[in-house]
Amino acid sequence: MEILTRADCKVEICTSTDILSAEEIEAGILMRYPAWQEKDILPFLGDNPPPKAAPSIVNAKEVGVPPYTG
Repeated sequence: MEILTRADCKVEICTSTDILSAEEIEAGILMRYPAWQEKDILPFLGDNPPPKAAPSIVNAKEVGVPPYTG
């Protein structure tokens, strides 16, 4: 089972999701956070604590990661 990030997708044009590191995405998955469904990732980049969600998971549904509803 492979979890794809937006950076992995060839169809996606480079967006601000490329700013997020693979470590941040993997940490969200390891902590069993739900998948962030919004295109806006600014909540992850500010000085405030980020949402308890795994950002940029394109195939979340296919790999069983529930969507963030918070």
